[in-house]
Amino acid sequence: MMSKSDFVEKKIVIVNSLKSEKLSFSNDNILVKDEDEVTLHQSSCHNLLAVYVIGNFTITSILIDKAKKYGFSFFVLSPNLRTKCSILNGLDGNTLLHRKQYGYAGSEIGQRIILNKVQNQKNLLKKERQKDELLNLTISNLDKCIDALSCSELDRPKIMAVEGFAAKQFFACYYQKLDWDGRRPRAKNDPINTSLDIGYSMLFNYVDAIMKMYDFDSYVGVLHTEFYKRKSLVCDMMEPFRCMIDEATRKSFNYKTFSSDDFEVINNRYNLRHVADSKYQRMYLSTLVEHKTDFFEYIQSYYRWFMKGKDLKEFPVFIYDDH
Repeated sequence: MMSKSDFVEKKIVIVNSLKSEKLSFSNDNILVKDEDEVTLHQSSCHNLLAVYVIGNFTITSILIDKAKKYGFSFFVLSPNLRTKCSILNGLDGNTLLHRKQYGYAGSEIGQRIILNKVQNQKNLLKKERQKDELLNLTISNLDKCIDALSCSELDRPKIMAVEGFAAKQFFACYYQKLDWDGRRPRAKNDPINTSLDIGYSMLFNYVDAIMKMYDFDSYVGVLHTEFYKRKSLVCDMMEPFRCMIDEATRKSFNYKTFSSDDFEVINNRYNLRHVADSKYQRMYLSTLVEHKTDFFEYIQSYYRWFMKGKDLKEFPVFIYDDH
């Protein structure tokens, strides 16, 4: 399996077909060229983690062969940066891991993951310089959620109830200065919700690509229930990392990097304009890449913990307050 030092060298390559960019290969190298055949990027296929293509794209047998040979994953995104299709490559045939996954029926892992998520939400709020009544109340409410998740074992419905309450409290406080109405996944009813959808989707893909290195069955969750074609385990494992998307989104709107002008409203849904897509993918991917070591260490630690059946006291934790 891949070492930490090898993973650090891995890169993500982005091809924006909406800007007439093209993908090609030369020996062991991947190249991105513009419409005038000028090379915009070149790197070794050996150092690839994933390739993202924005817009329409033709997948060839050469690309599939290269991805399989060098073990990188491939994602085609819509102009709104939503995943249209993906090709994941990595380890195959880890039957021992799969047997352990299929035999797990508890809720303690999911409880630990949500505990970690709520702790990071609290850490984001504690970083606020100006403390007001809403902030103090929200931190107090999150402390109660942390206490509930830290004590006796809860079943899945109770864990999700605590997570939902914490999320509602967190979003109302964290985005209060942006005059935001609240989180509504995939509703695209305002620029912030659409931006969070984009960021979470890219986070999902990033976690998915790393988990494939260990050959997790990504459809078998430990918290999110199994649902047709839903990668429930990826939904679980990305939970502690959502905070970095939350922070990047708020900073981008506060600094006017993101703006409501970046969107067009179609059938009461806010859709990202093509001219702005590269700005959003750069922002979110740079955030993910900045913490690439954290992702690797967390998922590697989780794999080792799960395979060895260690005590819950040794369950991996991702702490965001030091970033």
